[in-house]
Amino acid sequence: MSAANHEPDHRTDSEAHNDIGEILTHFREFYTTCHLLGQQRISATEAQARTGDLEMKLNQMLARLTAGARGRSNL
Repeated sequence: MSAANHEPDHRTDSEAHNDIGEILTHFREFYTTCHLLGQQRISATEAQARTGDLEMKLNQMLARLTAGARGRSNL
């Protein structure tokens, strides 16, 4: 696609900032879970439950972002 045909990003800076903040929060939660498991402060079952919840949240976020991108590009 040439620069002349490039459609500008319709996201606002606040939307991108919020999404990046959400991803960073998930990374921190995952890191904490790994640390707690390594310190034997939570069980493997608890760690799996926590990471499963994080995976679900990330999948929901990806679906939301994908749907928004499709809507903007009329796919």
